[in-house]
Amino acid sequence: MRELLPVLDNLERALQLAGNGAANGDAFVEGVRLVHADLVGVLQRSGVESFDPSGEPFDPTLHEALSTRPEDGAHPGTVVEVIEKGYRLNDTILRPARVVVSQ
Repeated sequence: MRELLPVLDNLERALQLAGNGAANGDAFVEGVRLVHADLVGVLQRSGVESFDPSGEPFDPTLHEALSTRPEDGAHPGTVVEVIEKGYRLNDTILRPARVVVSQ
């Protein structure tokens, strides 16, 4: 399962870069969107779920801090940006969320 997570990340990046292409009838973008949905469905049926810890306190058992930065209005040690979502299978962390933490 861990080996599929980078594939899912790359599909999500491709869809972000495509923007509104599918809304304009771009068949290629729609095809990527369908592949992404199929992969997400397979992972969910297998018990894999993503988690996005935005705004939560940093927890080294669930998160990997890639950097820190000052953030107005955020308590120190709070996740202020998620670079890559985390994934778990039941109670096992497959990949920690890769995050930026407030100073």
